[in-house]
Amino acid sequence: MAEYSTVCRNLCKILLVFRVLILIIIIWKNGIEKKRICWKRKSWRIL
Repeated sequence: MAEYSTVCRNLCKILLVFRVLILIIIIWKNGIEKKRICWKRKSWRIL
């Protein structure tokens, strides 16, 4: 049973890391999209 509990803990840690990575990727992509929109608006103002 001891080995089983350690495996569960490791799986939980891996899942947490994956969730954090996915959140970071989503936030990063949203940030890039917002920057692109800002650049488009700036380019329109220049035109």
